[in-house]
Amino acid sequence: DVYKRQVSTQSTWESMDKFIGTDFILNNGTKVSLESIMSAKVVLLYFSGIWCPPCTSAGTVGHGFEFVIRNFYKAVNEGCEPGKKNVEIVFVSCDNSVEEFNEHIVPMPFPMLPFDSPKIADLEEDLDVESIPIVPLLRKDGTIARESVRQIIQVQGVHLSLIHISEPTRPLYISYAVFCLKKKKKKKK
Repeated sequence: DVYKRQVSTQSTWESMDKFIGTDFILNNGTKVSLESIMSAKVVLLYFSGIWCPPCTSAGTVGHGFEFVIRNFYKAVNEGCEPGKKNVEIVFVSCDNSVEEFNEHIVPMPFPMLPFDSPKIADLEEDLDVESIPIVPLLRKDGTIARESVRQIIQVQGVHLSLIHISEPTRPLYISYAVFCLKKKKKKKK
């Protein structure tokens, strides 16, 4: 079980650039700065591979958890001013080839590490990634606030709006970070 490790005190990095790197791109090849990523209130990493059925629903891009996380990303950032996102997600590829990677990233709206980035292997090792999809929640200093928020996103999806994330206040088995989310109110017609 990937959730078995307690990582908050064990996984401290000097800074985010040493942890996740500084080279990021969008699916069209446009470079994205670390400063842009770090300007978001919350940073999530998203480990996925096109070959992974829970990620893409048996290799079909656009389905499975991938569909949910893309819609979550759009929903929590809806109405944000440019450069002031609530959540930034960095895609970390577990694809087996550059061809798989190129096919996988077509629908992705968020930044990613390039396929050949050495940081991918470093992150997989540092975070002890044993199965995917997994979505670790990062603090600004590069420590892990919660090993994975996948279940929260999977269950609630676009019916959430992000309020804030605070430091841990509960035992690990309950919640390692207070991920304050609430259901969006339906607009009255």
